[in-house]
Amino acid sequence: MSILIPLLLSLAPAPAQEPAAAPEIRQASEPVFAEGQLIVRFERPTTIVEAAALLEGQPFAVHEALMPQLDMYLVLIADGASLDEAIERLEALPAVMYAVPDAKVEQRQTIPDDTLFSSLWGMHNPGQGGGTADADIDAPEAWDLGTGSRDHVIAIVDGGAQHAHTDLLANRWENDAEVNGTGGVDDDGNGYVDDKYGWNAYSNNGNIPSDSHGTHVAGIAGARGDNAKGVAGVNWDCEIMHVAGASGTTSTVLKAYTYVLTQRDLWVSSGGAKGANVVSCNSSFGIDFADCNTPTYKPWNDAYDLMGQSGILNAAATINGNYNVDVIGDVPTGCSSDWLIAVTNTDRNDNRASAGYGATTIDLGAPGTSVKSTVPNNSYADFSGTSMATPHVTGAVAFLHSVASPAFQSHWAAAPDQAALVLKGILLDSVDVIPSLNGKTVSDGRLNLHQAALAIQSWGCSGSVSTYCTAKVNSQGCTPAISASGTPSATSPSSFDIGAWNLINNKNGILFYGLNGPAGTPFQGGYLCATPPLKRTPVQSSGGNPPPDDCSGLLFLDFNAWIQGGSDPNLLPSVQVNAQVWYRDPASASTTGLTDAVEFTICN
Repeated sequence: MSILIPLLLSLAPAPAQEPAAAPEIRQASEPVFAEGQLIVRFERPTTIVEAAALLEGQPFAVHEALMPQLDMYLVLIADGASLDEAIERLEALPAVMYAVPDAKVEQRQTIPDDTLFSSLWGMHNPGQGGGTADADIDAPEAWDLGTGSRDHVIAIVDGGAQHAHTDLLANRWENDAEVNGTGGVDDDGNGYVDDKYGWNAYSNNGNIPSDSHGTHVAGIAGARGDNAKGVAGVNWDCEIMHVAGASGTTSTVLKAYTYVLTQRDLWVSSGGAKGANVVSCNSSFGIDFADCNTPTYKPWNDAYDLMGQSGILNAAATINGNYNVDVIGDVPTGCSSDWLIAVTNTDRNDNRASAGYGATTIDLGAPGTSVKSTVPNNSYADFSGTSMATPHVTGAVAFLHSVASPAFQSHWAAAPDQAALVLKGILLDSVDVIPSLNGKTVSDGRLNLHQAALAIQSWGCSGSVSTYCTAKVNSQGCTPAISASGTPSATSPSSFDIGAWNLINNKNGILFYGLNGPAGTPFQGGYLCATPPLKRTPVQSSGGNPPPDDCSGLLFLDFNAWIQGGSDPNLLPSVQVNAQVWYRDPASASTTGLTDAVEFTICN
């Protein structure tokens, strides 16, 4: 008889150690400036040679052009003067419009205050412990976009867990009807008596046994983050459903899966009043060298397909050993269900550990070697194995739901089975391709939570579709054009800019925009493509050097700031916007000009 084996190399906790110091978090700090250099803008059009001549005899050296269209250069301080002293000297010169410090810029990363976070190389790897910098899932960058949501439930099918662990308790799923009900009674009528925090498929009751493996797995997927203790899971905020039933027999596993599926279907049928909105399920167990596509193991594929049709993605751990699963088989990671994500193990140097691989069976890798997480008795330990890699992916599925675009959320509500496959595709398409997995997995790479989050946040949103209408050629014979770049977002501080060019130099303009679809009407000799009723915002054209009536005019607008700043309350997620620029062309007969149009859809 085949035996179900937790996919873990070593359950023995690492030697006790003092909690690592919390990572330094700089709050409300002063800006940091580069030493010995300033950004200088000159009053009039100035080449780099002319700029050097203007500063001749002064203790400054023009180092390089930064934005010559604005006569802006990087200037080095040659005599060791302080930034303030140098700025005062430069701004006293008639040729200088202003001089400012060169402020240092950092990537935005959300770092939690959990005391052991600095040891979580899989989340954030600056090279600690001899690791390779950035051999991680880019969790802090993803946490800039969100930290999870209690609207989405993660099911951990394992040996059980200490669900009241101090780092897990706040994220524990609770069946309110049973928690507040009568003992020995099926208070919510779901067919399970006293299932307060999940289910025990071994003994068919609601008593969840404490288990080191299951506690560790749960912490990786969803330990409470930023609570000044222990570790942080992929999701700081989530609900974890604990289901015991990961070893022994296939029948036990099927009972565990049935509980998860029942809760998801009950949530749907009750409109969220009962059950649980389970979106991901973790399966860190399996049967070595078994062929999932033979009749013996048909129930596994059937179970994953059925759960997938309700929108549940199952992340499964592959064999712990250097085997090609395409050849030797494995249950469940050799199964063919589209709603299964098969995971292998990478280490802190982005090497594949002694773990299964397969160009057609194993989907991606995730950190799984020497991973610190929760264990019973409110403790923490390092475990290794594909069991540890898999909950990174399970947690990622729930995380992506929490930051998904309104378009994806609508798709999920209408067709959860298809939306789940979209999400799986996003996970695989956004990996960091690494040599150790290239040609060894379906995706060729290791989980990147940040890139996946960016992709699902903009899913169904178009950055720009331009040139769908006719621009008016201006008096200088130039055709004005408009474009957009970035992601238009109602909530996230990402960049989205609208720019127009080939305009008459240094003339004011207006950005026209209309909502929910293109339309075309004649407008003073041009063609107006923004949809009436029109909104408008003034913009100031800048240009190059004289003559003043050439075609070097440029217009730029940070439209994301316009969206997020509440300038128009109708700029909401899923709204389609069509825009173009009108500008004054004094030499033309009609005194107006129009660009072509740009179209985009606002994301969340």
